[in-house]
Amino acid sequence: MVIKDAHELEPGMILAQDVLNSFDTVVITAGTELTTGLIMNLQTMNVDFVFIEEEQVPEYTVEPLGDIPELAFDKKSTSNTQVQKSVQDVNRIEKFEMGVQYYKDMYLSVQLGNTIKHLEVLEVVKELVQEFYKYDDIFSVLKRLKSDEPYEYTHTTCMCIISVLLAKWLKLPHQKIYTLAQAAYLSDLGKSIIPKDILDKKESLTADEQMMVQSHVVMTQDILEKSGGFSSEIIQIAATHHERLNGTGYPYSLDKESITQLSRIVAVADTYHALLSHRPYREAFSIFEATEMLWNMSYNELDPKVIERLVKFITSFWVGGKVMLSNGMTGEVIMANQYDKFRPLVKVNDGFIDLSQDRSCKIIDIVSAVS
Repeated sequence: MVIKDAHELEPGMILAQDVLNSFDTVVITAGTELTTGLIMNLQTMNVDFVFIEEEQVPEYTVEPLGDIPELAFDKKSTSNTQVQKSVQDVNRIEKFEMGVQYYKDMYLSVQLGNTIKHLEVLEVVKELVQEFYKYDDIFSVLKRLKSDEPYEYTHTTCMCIISVLLAKWLKLPHQKIYTLAQAAYLSDLGKSIIPKDILDKKESLTADEQMMVQSHVVMTQDILEKSGGFSSEIIQIAATHHERLNGTGYPYSLDKESITQLSRIVAVADTYHALLSHRPYREAFSIFEATEMLWNMSYNELDPKVIERLVKFITSFWVGGKVMLSNGMTGEVIMANQYDKFRPLVKVNDGFIDLSQDRSCKIIDIVSAVS
């Protein structure tokens, strides 16, 4: 199944999931073929998006902007066969590894004092954007963003991919998506100059070490400026992706009015992937834990509009999926709770647990999601 915004619906499309109103009442059941009247009703009810059966989704294309490549959903990607899904997985893994390996080479080259080639970076980023722009099933994408390479080589490729998906869901112009993707991909390059023993330190950093780590954004800015070819917007995004809306970020402690939308997107992508990753000082959080932690940051640190988009897409793919509960039991998510996104209705054995009412346990991980 795929996600469609309400204004993108067309008669003949088949609903893949029940549509709920604001009171969590089913108004249109899964399997229903949409008509003009039903689509108008959905838009009247301010339904944001719905799930559509893949076989019914027409090929989606957009006009290319100048020499920027066309972004489109590949018709093959809407196939529901196991063979095509396997091909998709191979494509995603190959593109991801390509991004990681190029970043590693660039990272090691900068350590030797070299500059980077902006046209090569653009070509690598184009490949990543065109491959991952196709997908809405972010749960499936995140599960496959794995590499044998260390975190410092994989992190920004993942940031790039997550930023692309966020930008698509926020309906940014395609030119902006390519700008955003380059900035995300390059944003941590300054860490190549930070001593590795500090980056890998398990104990708490000293004040001086913390300042040195935080200086990586200024170092990144310097590398990009010396390399030439990168727009001022790309450099500015990379230099401010650690700023926070409440003024506690670095390096400039900007207020929220001074932080651009693209910097806010990269900040969310950076934080989310870091939470999902093993770090020297802690283990990785589960995708459920990380998503809930990110949601809590939307109150004062990170942009709530950006986080809302990410959380809404992720939690939508949990319905029908299997989850692990804190009491050791596994269950199936039956219905989302729009008022308490992380406490849905879960079927366990022959019974049901409404986690919004029963506070004795909670979801600690997603075993599998609907794709």
